[in-house]
Formats: sequence, C-alpha cells, structure tokens
Amino acid sequence: MNSKISSDKSAATVIRVELDESKIIRKVTNDEFGLLVAKTWRDLIDPFVPYRTGQLAGVEGTTVQVSPWEIWYKMKYAEYVYYSKGWDFSKNMHKSATDHWDIAAEKAGQKNKLYRTLNNALQSGRF
Repeated sequence: MNSKISSDKSAATVIRVELDESKIIRKVTNDEFGLLVAKTWRDLIDPFVPYRTGQLAGVEGTTVQVSPWEIWYKMKYAEYVYYSKGWDFSKNMHKSATDHWDIAAEKAGQKNKLYRTLNNALQSGRF
C-alpha cells in the first residue's frame, strides 16, 4: 500500500491510498484460504446442524466433506432435512439445531466470528 500526499498548496491536504488489489485477490481466492474458510465455517455452524444419531453432523471425511469453499453433507437425507420447515429437532446434542443451519448460524453472529478468524489469519501473514 502506498500513500501520497498532495503538494498542491491551493488544495487542502489530500492523502491518496493506492492498493495492489491483485495481491489482495490472490490472498483471498486461493484454495488454501478457501479451505480455512470452509473448515472454520463448518465448525461454527455445527451446533446448528440437527443431531439425532450424529450422522448428519458427521465426522469430517466420512459423512461430511470439507474442501476449499464448500461443505458437502454426504448423507442422502441432508437436503431433505435442510429444506424442511417446522420440524421439531432434538436439542439434546445440538441446542441450536434447525433447518437451514448455515442461515441460522449467520443470524446468531457466527459469520462475524468467521470474519474475525479470517482477518486474524490474513494479519498474521499466513496468506
């Protein structure tokens, strides 16, 4: 990032900030960053995933696959449960279990936690 101060005496002081957008875009669009996004988001939304037998919430790599930029719930009934409306999900294991669990997690502030985690990773120089 470069800053330039205007030396034009007839104008007020102007500081112009120039960013190398391509460098920023490379940092946040690579697969390593995408995997961090997906893994972190899976952890943050997990308490909202319905949990009766544990198969839907699953174990990463068996019933849930996490790859850059996506989380795949591999159980055949996952889509049916996700798009259900008005079901009374058990709250024994996941107190916040609901349909559309990613949207519920976002409304509960989990996306802000995701942003903080990603910002911290970027600030640490990891990417």
